[in-house]
Formats: sequence, structure tokens, C-alpha cells
Amino acid sequence: MTAETILKEEVRETIPDEEIDVSTLEIETTKAIPRRLSSIDFVKGIAIIFIIIAHTSAAWFDENWVFLNGIVYAFLDIFGPSLFIFLSALSVVFSINRKKGVLPQNVIRNMIFARGMMMLFIGSLINFALNGSELPFPRSLWGWNIISFIGLSQIVCYFTLKLSRSARAIVGTIIIFSSEMIRESLYILSQNNPFFETVFLILDSDEATTTVLPWISICFITTIFGEYLYEAMMEGTDEAYKRLFNLFIFWGGIFLIFGITTGIETVNPTLGNINGRLYKFDVYYTAIRQPFIHYPGMWKFLVRGTFSNMWYTMGASFLIVAVGLYVTDIKKKDNIFIDMIKFYGTVSLNLFLLHYLLLPFYSSYMSILVYPYFVLTYIGLLGFLFYFWYKFWDGKGTPEWLMSKATSIGAKRKKK
Repeated sequence: MTAETILKEEVRETIPDEEIDVSTLEIETTKAIPRRLSSIDFVKGIAIIFIIIAHTSAAWFDENWVFLNGIVYAFLDIFGPSLFIFLSALSVVFSINRKKGVLPQNVIRNMIFARGMMMLFIGSLINFALNGSELPFPRSLWGWNIISFIGLSQIVCYFTLKLSRSARAIVGTIIIFSSEMIRESLYILSQNNPFFETVFLILDSDEATTTVLPWISICFITTIFGEYLYEAMMEGTDEAYKRLFNLFIFWGGIFLIFGITTGIETVNPTLGNINGRLYKFDVYYTAIRQPFIHYPGMWKFLVRGTFSNMWYTMGASFLIVAVGLYVTDIKKKDNIFIDMIKFYGTVSLNLFLLHYLLLPFYSSYMSILVYPYFVLTYIGLLGFLFYFWYKFWDGKGTPEWLMSKATSIGAKRKKK
């Protein structure tokens, strides 16, 4: 099969023939077809499993054991929003570069925007489901949960790729270091000023999992390494992947160490050394719900939204991807367990949205002796559900299927 045929088949899978005439596209036949990196799906799979465990343990543990969720979640938050936004930024780099020379630039742009807008829409529905009884409509639709923020990051990544790598590095760094000051200033100004209150609400929202500042910085910095990753994919040699592995290990280690060393101080809203409205302390308040250990606060590098936490979580994301790259693409490890993890990664969006369904049914019900059996069974059942869904119905009706439809609508144009 020629390169032209392969690329046209990829376009045909994304955009149906009735929406774009693939036969009229001028394809650069000499363009190499980069091999898909198994490590991306592998890392996504690990991340979604940890997220399911984090959410189910918070909902299902009884009062005697829920503190474990707070303690463990504080350290395993590196598998949460930052990693998924990191991987989302990489996917935008892959998507744009793979389609260059295959689709017109405006079609590529519309595909990215349509997917981002669909995720923002789904995120607003999640906000309404969670906050509809507490916040007035339409304010209950607004909030930066992980799905809506990934939608925003997809759009922002498209524009950041138009900047040089050095410019992205500078802008991303400035955002990280200035975000605490900007957010704290906006919070003070918003108390008696409707304009600043609106600006603050847009950037932070009422129940934000990830706030625009400083999290948008990930789009600027990650796309730099996404381009390095894509170049290694294009080269497709073991030597290229080893160089990439060393690059991720080096910068991941620097970011991680810098984040920890600059955020080793203990902070606690009750002590007055940090604003509890601006930074999330849910895991801390959960961790202290036990009489055994006294925690005076949290290390600052574990508190979402602080500049040290951004460096720490980005560094951890780099290292996690590097480990995945080493295991699946350099050493080419392959067995049933790894294949299962990779499958969970390919359906991670579906799993993220649907794993909430059973959370209310066992609320505050389980001890540590019962929980492992329930959560492993739940993760397994979700996996089987989507395996058969894709095997027999090609994933039609799943959230990811809706994403692809939104993408095809965004890319729609008249036949020539």
C-alpha cells in the first residue's frame, strides 16, 4: 500500500466521502507515515485507571477509610488533569502534522476547533449535572473541569504551534511564574468590582478542577516536546526513540526537582499562608479525617495551581511518558496486560465520562477489605463493555464517536 493510499484512507476514516472528496486531494506521496507510538495509549491507560480508583475511593470508602483517598490522591494527582492535558497537547501536534499536505489548513483548523468545542459542550453538561442544584442557571454550566479544559487546550495548542519553540518556552514560563500574583490580584479586585468579578469567574470558575492560569502554560511547553516526539516518530528508528527518551528524562527530572525544591514549604488555609479559595485543598481535608496522624498542611508543590505544582506535575508527566516510551516503543514489551492497558488508553475518554455512573450507588459504603474487589470488578466490567461495544458496533454512540462526528462536521466543505 502506497503512502498516498494510506493517507487517503486516514482522511476517509475521519471525514466521510459525502463531506469531502478525498480523490481530489493532492497528497505528497513521498511523505513518510509515522508509526503510532504505543506509549501514548499505554500512559493514557494507566492514567485513566488511576483516575477511576481515585474517584471511586473518594465516593465508596466509608468514614473510617476515606482518609486513605486524601493521602494517596495527593501524591498520585500526577496521573490526573496535568497528564491528560499533556497528552491532549501531544495529540494536537500529531493531528496537525500528520494532516499537513493531506488536508487544507482551514479544514485542519476546523477539525481541531470542532473537537475542542464539543468537549467544552460536554464539560458544561458535566458542570450542570454536578452543580445544577447549587448554582443558578446558566452559571451552573460554567466551570473548568478536566473535559472542558482539554477542549480549551486543544484550541489553544493550535495557535501556540504558530509560535517558535523559544517563544513558547518563554510565554509558558512567564505564565507559570506570574499566575499566582495575577489570580490573587484578580480575586481581591473582584470583591467589589463587577468587571473583575467576571474576569475572575471566566479564568477560575466556581468549582474549577483546573484553572486557566496557570494550567494553560502546559499548551505552550508541551507542544515543544510534542514536535520532538513527532520528529522521532517520523524518523522511526530505535536511536531516535532513545534520544527522545533521554530528552524527556532530562527535562522531566529538572522540572520535577525544581517544583519540589521551590514548593517544599507547608501551606494551610487555616494558617493564613495561602488562599483557600484559589487553591484546592480537598485532599488535605480528606486526609485529616482520621485520629492517627496530624498533618499541619500540604507541601506547596502538591497544591494545584501553585507555580511549584505546575513544574512538579509537568516534570512527572514527562517522566511517566518516558517510562511508557521505554517499555512499549524501545524495549517493545508486549503481553496481555500491556495490551489491556493500551486498550483502556484508546477508550480513555469514554471511560472517564461513564465511570461516574455507579459512583452514587455505593456512596460511603465500603471498607478497605471490600473496596479492592469492587473497584477491580468495576474497572474490568467497563473494559469489557467498551471492548464488545467496539467489536460489534464499532463504537457507535460512545463519547469518542461523538467526538469524531463533531470533527467531521467541523471539517465539512463543499466538493470541488
